[in-house]
Order: sequence, then structure tokens, then C-alpha cells
Amino acid sequence: MLGDVDCEHIDTIVLLYPSLGLCILSFEDRDFASRLARFYNQWIADCCAPTKGWLRGVGVIWMEHGQVVIDITRNAKELGIAATLVPPVLNARNLEHPDLGPFYAAIVERGMPLSMHGAPSVHLPQIGVDRFKNYIQVPCISFSFDQMTAIAALVSNGVVERHTQLRVVFMEVGAGWPHSSSIACTSITRSGEIGFERGWRHDPRDYLAEGNI
Repeated sequence: MLGDVDCEHIDTIVLLYPSLGLCILSFEDRDFASRLARFYNQWIADCCAPTKGWLRGVGVIWMEHGQVVIDITRNAKELGIAATLVPPVLNARNLEHPDLGPFYAAIVERGMPLSMHGAPSVHLPQIGVDRFKNYIQVPCISFSFDQMTAIAALVSNGVVERHTQLRVVFMEVGAGWPHSSSIACTSITRSGEIGFERGWRHDPRDYLAEGNI
């Protein structure tokens, strides 16, 4: 593997998904979830440490409690974690909720991008689960549209306006901002309005050009 990395001139490989660690995102017990998140982050950091930087992990957090998630993020940064995994939605909130402002500020301060990813096994509200009953059908709908929900929440409600250095990567299933921004631009053209009270202030395509998305 190291030979392939050198041949392809790859400086760093990031381990994006924590497999069973995704479940941490939906646990309700604060102490259990936060301890498990810290355990996973320490474990992935220890696994990557012998590679001296060419292999780095993405950490997991528990976003339902503000100060806890900030503390876990601080610890992850100290461990050398490359980014922080977050779900497209929370149990009762979208990602633009004002309660999450301190978390985004902490992420920006630490210079850590967010890696957006979800899965039916996470047991958070998902688009499509009310229509289908098996695992194969649900991801066909939920993966893409959950990511689009997250993109719309972060951009149209002003999160990237309030945290201009925030960097978010939307992983897997081809859920890209170019498609969503095209729809947004069409809506703006029809309505003649750029944003909302707390929302975007620029052409949606500008957020891609600036590197937020």
C-alpha cells in the first residue's frame, strides 16, 4: 500500500467513515455517547500514529449537547484528527439551529472541516424511511436527500455567512452543491430575492467558489 501511495504522489489518506461509530451520532445517553466518541477518536488516532501523518482519521462526536461536543472536538484536534463527522440532521433540529453556533465557532477556531455523512442505521430522522421498508430501498432516497437537506440548512439559513471560515465536505452518493445551487438560483430568479432574514447574502454558487462547500 505504501508503494501505491508513493507512486500516486498521495501525501495523506483520510479514513472517512467509522462504521459502527456512526451510531454514536444518535445515542440518547449523554455520558455513554461522549465516552464512546472519545474512545473511538483515541483508537483511530492510535491506529494512524505509526504512519507519521500519511494516514489520518475522521473523528466522531455527539452533537446533542453543546459543551460536550465542543470538548470532544478540542480533544480530537489534539489527537491529530483530520476532520469531524457530523450527521445531516439531528433528532429534533436541522443543522442551522442557533444552539449549534458555539460548535461551529469552535470547529472554525480549531481549523477542522466537517465531514457530512449519514446512514439508515444511524436512527436519525431520514427522508424516505416512511416510504420503504428495507435497507436497499431507503439509501436510494435518504443518502442523497439527507445531504441536500444539510446543504440547504447550512447555506440558506446563514450558517456559512456567520462562520465564513467553516468548511464542510458532503461525502458519498453524488449529493453535490452544484445541483442544489442550480435549483436555488432558479428559485431566486423567479422570486427576485437572494436570501432570508438570517440566510444567504450572495449567489449560491459563490459558496462553492469560496470553498465553504
